[in-house]
Amino acid sequence: MAFQFPLASVVRRRGCLEEGAARHLAPASRRLETLNRHLGKTSNEMAARSRTILHSARLGATGMELGQLARDVESLERLSIAAVAKAHAQPEKIGRARGNLLVASRFRQMLERFEELQRRDHAHDEQRGAATRRPGDETASAGRRWRMAQTATKGAR
Repeated sequence: MAFQFPLASVVRRRGCLEEGAARHLAPASRRLETLNRHLGKTSNEMAARSRTILHSARLGATGMELGQLARDVESLERLSIAAVAKAHAQPEKIGRARGNLLVASRFRQMLERFEELQRRDHAHDEQRGAATRRPGDETASAGRRWRMAQTATKGAR
């Protein structure tokens, strides 16, 4: 009889869950990289604007111009604070995604190992069944030959 693993659909489903967990991990990692790059650009922009304020003040810029530059720096600072908050939350999301991937992977591996063991047990049972059937087959064959021989001797008389 052919081997049929009763949990094959579960293995396929767990494989899909593992792929899904991997798909969630990649964007989370990319998001952290993007946030870090954005934070670096914002920081550079804030430094440049601060230097512009200093330079403009030395050159005698009006209060309105300096006020606008200061508001720009404050706006960039708010963006920077928001980016930092998002960046601090991202490692936790990445950790959860890695944990989900690890659990899904281990569970799939456990099911695959279970299937391997069941296949081996099935093959062993098949071999044992064939070994126990063989003497019975030989006995039946010998009985058939004996009956045929008996029939042949009765017919010869």
